[in-house]
Amino acid sequence: MITPEHYNEKSIMDEITNSVHNDLRKQIDNVIIEGLKKHGHEFKSTHEMIHFIKTRCRAVSFSTGVTIYYADEKPYLEMTERFEIEQQGNTFKATAGTYRFIDK
Repeated sequence: MITPEHYNEKSIMDEITNSVHNDLRKQIDNVIIEGLKKHGHEFKSTHEMIHFIKTRCRAVSFSTGVTIYYADEKPYLEMTERFEIEQQGNTFKATAGTYRFIDK
């Protein structure tokens, strides 16, 4: 939360940038979880999901900016991450990149 004593152009921009970045990261996390669901991996708890990801998933990133996500050595998601935040006056536009689910 920005309090009146913190109002200055840099701190407001930093606050907005951090907030947008966190929101985009959450959206990407949700895409990864949705991809796992499409491949039949559903979880009863966050702990169970984290354990699954740590022990049975991996990601391979290429110099082109593409990352392929695997579960049990089967690809399930292709993502091109490209974080961009643009300001046009009082409007901000954020882009996280593109993705596609890979069929079983």
